[in-house]
Amino acid sequence: MKKLIPLFSLVLFILSCTENEGIELPTVSTDPLSGLNLIDNDSLSFSDSVSFAPLDRDSLNYLALGDSYTIGQGVQITETWPKLLENAIENKIGLEINTQIIAESGMTTKELIYAIKESNILESYGLVSLLIGVNNQFRGMKIDHFREEFIQLIDQSIAFTNNNVNRVFVLSIPDWSATPFGQSFDFRSNRIEIDKFNNIIKIICSEKGVDYFDITEISRLASSQSSLLVEDQLHPSKKMYQLWVDQIIKDVLDKLGN
Repeated sequence: MKKLIPLFSLVLFILSCTENEGIELPTVSTDPLSGLNLIDNDSLSFSDSVSFAPLDRDSLNYLALGDSYTIGQGVQITETWPKLLENAIENKIGLEINTQIIAESGMTTKELIYAIKESNILESYGLVSLLIGVNNQFRGMKIDHFREEFIQLIDQSIAFTNNNVNRVFVLSIPDWSATPFGQSFDFRSNRIEIDKFNNIIKIICSEKGVDYFDITEISRLASSQSSLLVEDQLHPSKKMYQLWVDQIIKDVLDKLGN
């Protein structure tokens, strides 16, 4: 087991009823369109300059950015998909992976932007992943705000790899409406909205030259396979996370060859 830097405690994302709950945010104002409290965009700007150290040929720093799906609500940290990916890479090519996770249950794009600013960012990353947006959709936030913030997160992810877009990849938003928990909501409407969010993510990734991996269809298997979920009947189990890794591992290994 290699270096791990979990940065936040686990909180069920469904209990995050307001945009500011669970994290101390900078100055906020009210969006006149949605009525939501919004962080001042000026306070979210990343530094224009990031220093990088040469990568060790025998090891690689991996940064996983996200929310409950990345920090692994309901599973052990070793059972999260970033750690399963770390193990798969090490087992297949013998490269030591130092995994850093910046994620919290309930986190939106805006909150992730702020969390990155407040985190202990390393000098260089040879691999960066991003999986974010489910809480924007669940809380009914404006999709245009999501688009702007996601672009900012993609640009920052690319900067973390010293502008090597091949070392950045994005996972699609899983479909929580397919879970037993999701069935108590308007699951048809939520499924359509999740597809809309994912379509925006896919378009942005295409424009930026970043690989987009669709794991949403795997997440929808939870509607008929209870073993793919943890006890809350909402979040993925290790078994589902392993299916994600099995699907993306070949492409991720190809990335490391560049």
